[in-house]
Amino acid sequence: MADRRPRRVLVVDDDSMSRELLLLLLTREGYEVELAKSGETALQILSDYSRVRPEAVLADLQMPGLSGTSFAAKVRALYGDSPRMIAISGSEARGEKLVGFDGFLRKPFTIAALNRLLASEAIVRSEAPETSTGSVILNSKTYEILAASMDREKLLTLYAICADDSRTRIVAMRNAAHRGDDQEYRRQAHAMKGSCGMVGAVEIQAIAESIETNGLNSDTIDMIDKLLLACDRLVDVLGERKIYAGEQVVDQRKRGSRV
Repeated sequence: MADRRPRRVLVVDDDSMSRELLLLLLTREGYEVELAKSGETALQILSDYSRVRPEAVLADLQMPGLSGTSFAAKVRALYGDSPRMIAISGSEARGEKLVGFDGFLRKPFTIAALNRLLASEAIVRSEAPETSTGSVILNSKTYEILAASMDREKLLTLYAICADDSRTRIVAMRNAAHRGDDQEYRRQAHAMKGSCGMVGAVEIQAIAESIETNGLNSDTIDMIDKLLLACDRLVDVLGERKIYAGEQVVDQRKRGSRV
C-alpha cells in the first residue's frame, strides 16, 4: 500500500520545547519540517511563494495572538482544503475549537499516532494519551522510544531543554502568582504540561495539569515547590540512566563483572 503521508510539515507552536521535540521526531521520520512560533509567522511562511508550501500543518490551539482556531480559519479562507490541518493541544478539544482542522492530537502523542493521522483521508482524532499514576517520574516507554530515535547528544540536549524550560516557566508562574494573574499562571502550567508530557516527564506533567485545572489558590506556593522538586527528581533519574539506555546496560555489566 502506497504511503499517503505528506512529506513537508509546518509546526506552529508558541512553546519552544514542543517545537524542538517535533522537529527532532518528524525529521527522523523523513519529513521536511519548518517551524513557526505563532499563527502570524505561519501565515507569512504559507504566503511566501518562493518556498515550497507545506502539505500539512500541525498547529497548537492555545497560542497568544492568533489562536489555533483563528489561524485555521484564515488558512482555509486563503487556500481551501490544502494544506492538511492538524490541531494539537495539551487539553481536550471538541466542536467549534476544531473547525477548519482535519484532525486532532492531544499532547502527549506518539509519532506513530501522528503518522496514522497524516496518512488518513478522514477527519480523525488521536487516541487518549496515557495518564501518569503514583510517583512515576519518567515514563520508561517514552524514554526508550526517544533513546532509540536519536543519538546521545540530542537526547541529552532534549532533556536539558525540558528541565531549563520548566524552571523558566516556574519563575514566570511565581511572578504571575505574586501579581494575582491567574490566566498567566494557568497558561504557563498548560505549556509545561504539554511539553513535559511529550518527553515522558510525567510527574511534572501531572503537577502542571493540576495547577492548570485549579489555578491560584491557597496551595499555590506548595504546588510551585512541588514542581521544582519534580524537576530535580527528573534530572536525578536521567543522571542515573546516564541519559542513554545503552550506557546504563554497560554500567550494569561492569558492576556485575566485579562481583
